[in-house]
Amino acid sequence: INAEYGGCEADGLFVFEAANEDECQRWRNVLSVRCEALTLQAIRAAGETQSEEKLKQHVQACASNAQCADCGASPVEWASLSCGVTLCTMCSGAHRSIGVHVSTVRSLSLDAWSDEQVDDFTAMGGNLAACERWGDERVAEDASMSQRMELVARKYGSSREEK
Repeated sequence: INAEYGGCEADGLFVFEAANEDECQRWRNVLSVRCEALTLQAIRAAGETQSEEKLKQHVQACASNAQCADCGASPVEWASLSCGVTLCTMCSGAHRSIGVHVSTVRSLSLDAWSDEQVDDFTAMGGNLAACERWGDERVAEDASMSQRMELVARKYGSSREEK
């Protein structure tokens, strides 16, 4: 039995050979499920791209977002979702060390952000608004990890309880 099947791609036509009608139907079912999965994957990827673009625009909209909120270093590659700040790699480690109950850290480029996460993060206003909320205390760019951890715990840990 020869069965033609219009594939997932617009110009794709595949020819499958099956020994009987049951096997032919199984091929059709498998291919239909796979095409649905690919379509859903493409829809999700398009949504993530829009979220990533919105996040990128927010980070670039304010000059203060181009520097780490805790030490002033550039470039920033990380963000604390819960604190609303952009971070350098070293300070992101300090944020991770105080726990996700205080600071949830995500990569600006490597992690997938949901629309809700992007909306929540952008609503916090960026580094400038965070300075008003948490204070503008910083460590030096060349500070040790223990100095960074002390600052992050003091700045966000105690402030979170008061705010």
